[in-house]
Amino acid sequence: MGIFTLWRSDRRRIAATFKDWSRFRRQTGRWPWLSIAARLLWLVLLVLSGGFLIWWSVTHHWSKWQFLLGFLLFFVPFELLYERLEKAIRLREVRDRRKRMHVD
Repeated sequence: MGIFTLWRSDRRRIAATFKDWSRFRRQTGRWPWLSIAARLLWLVLLVLSGGFLIWWSVTHHWSKWQFLLGFLLFFVPFELLYERLEKAIRLREVRDRRKRMHVD
């Protein structure tokens, strides 16, 4: 498994997210703004924290193994928390839409 395999699977995940948002828009007539905002915030935090981790490792002369350990210790919990948050937001958007459908 190389870096290009990871890139391909990440592209598929991004495409699936856009399709999911589009499907939500078709079914509800609204964009899932909370999901979109959470994804954008996640992306900004990912870039900023990745840049900080690189800067920190260079200024403290980390080896590649120390960098890898730092990367794993930060980004694995970061990703797991985001996945959990994303599911909670999605569930809330679906529940809100169902409530509106029953009121209308």
